[in-house]
Amino acid sequence: MARIIPPNFDVNKEALDSNELVIRDTLKVKIVNWAKFRFSIYAGNSSDVLLSPNPIDNDVKQAFIELAKSHYEVVNSIGYAKFSLSELQTFDKAKLDYLFRINKGLKEFYIHLGSVFDNLARLIFILNIADSATQKKGSRLIRHWIDWPQLSKEYSFSKYSSIINNQILNEILVLRNNYIHNWRSVIFIDSKTGDLFLSNQIRADRNYLWHYEESAEFNSKYRNDLKPLIQFMTDDFNFVENCQNTIFEQLIFDLSIFETNYNLKIKE
Repeated sequence: MARIIPPNFDVNKEALDSNELVIRDTLKVKIVNWAKFRFSIYAGNSSDVLLSPNPIDNDVKQAFIELAKSHYEVVNSIGYAKFSLSELQTFDKAKLDYLFRINKGLKEFYIHLGSVFDNLARLIFILNIADSATQKKGSRLIRHWIDWPQLSKEYSFSKYSSIINNQILNEILVLRNNYIHNWRSVIFIDSKTGDLFLSNQIRADRNYLWHYEESAEFNSKYRNDLKPLIQFMTDDFNFVENCQNTIFEQLIFDLSIFETNYNLKIKE
């Protein structure tokens, strides 16, 4: 049984590092279940907390330590996304670099949200797959390479199916992939107020239409389904914040699967 979470567990009393403190105290991200998971694995940075009557394979020890790497990257990535969102709201509309900063922040925001799910995928894989410590694709350990799309396509987890199949999550990953692999979406500007909008239609497009080349189709498809940019992003952030909290709640229970798979215990 992994380290028991006390009934009076208080995330605000946990000794966190400087990055985690900013995320908890300044950015006010919901990280209660993340912190409980962290507590359960003693932050995961040492395999000395693993107990077994038999010698523990080094790959298993390394897989356990990689729980620490990915759970730490989850909290940092969601923190970076929250920071990008907060920063966007402080930019001066009167400055020449205003739209440059907006586009930069928007791209960073969705890249960070995508990173949240890729690292959650590694946690789910390591804890739930019987040979996750050693399973390979060719010469490469899958635990080093798996991301959310691969997890959702190649593995079946009924307890995570409502998240894996969630439309909003898939739309967020489409946006992330577009910002990484393609061109950026066009931001619409209200000529009277200067308010910024994004089209909801971009959420399902693997390649956005480009307004210079495909102007007629672009205007027909995108201009009539607009949402304020900050609300567009805030809704996605709130979804991811709640989603990771739900996943970490389940991952705490999944620790017992890891223990059973490798005939060990995380010390209490």
